[in-house]
Amino acid sequence: MLRPGGAPVADAFVPRSGIADGVAHRDFRRAFARGELERTKRVTRQSDDINFIEREYRVTAEDGRVLETVTTAEWIRPFTPRALKRALAQAGFLISEETWDDGASRAANDAHFFAVVAEK
Repeated sequence: MLRPGGAPVADAFVPRSGIADGVAHRDFRRAFARGELERTKRVTRQSDDINFIEREYRVTAEDGRVLETVTTAEWIRPFTPRALKRALAQAGFLISEETWDDGASRAANDAHFFAVVAEK
């Protein structure tokens, strides 16, 4: 259910070869509070159109002590940007905005993530 005037947002991981290798990879490490936040990710192919993704977020203090660890796991269905837009159009939506890699780019250029804002 949307608020009056609200707009649905749909997003998808852009299918890429080699990403579902079942090996944990560090996605990023960056400054966070008085330490660092690090994320690792493992993507395992479950079928032709479903991947299982596990993420671990670790917050460390300046001295390297682990302060907190959060683990998530989910099944994802990668969609090409074209397929995602087609599915929204078939449901009666118009695309009003699209972004790549959380707004870091407005073009596909090796993007990992695609999002659209739709409206009726």
